[in-house]
Amino acid sequence: MSFKKIATTAALAIALGAAIPTAPAFAINETNCGKDRLDFLRLEENHQLYHCYANKGRLDFASNWHGRVRGGMWVSEIHSGNNDIWWAADGTWHYLGRGQTQGFSNTVLLQAVEIL
Repeated sequence: MSFKKIATTAALAIALGAAIPTAPAFAINETNCGKDRLDFLRLEENHQLYHCYANKGRLDFASNWHGRVRGGMWVSEIHSGNNDIWWAADGTWHYLGRGQTQGFSNTVLLQAVEIL
């Protein structure tokens, strides 16, 4: 193969690599928990079910959660665990610092949550 073909191929590969935007990799995942688990992000669904999450990333409950479209998750409490988080309800984002709890007398429709 000639030097000109190698140089052209290399230049094309570099140009294509620069043109393709890369998105950050998020590894947020659900983990087992209960009412007493305070180190993970913990969501209390309808005053009875607990969902815990670990690792940085964002979950969109409004469009798809566990493979089903549902519009969001009705939560009665959000506990940040060892995380700084943002959570969204009614189209508004709210910040919750590490080790903080946000409780609701009536459930709110959680649309998204992000662990920072």
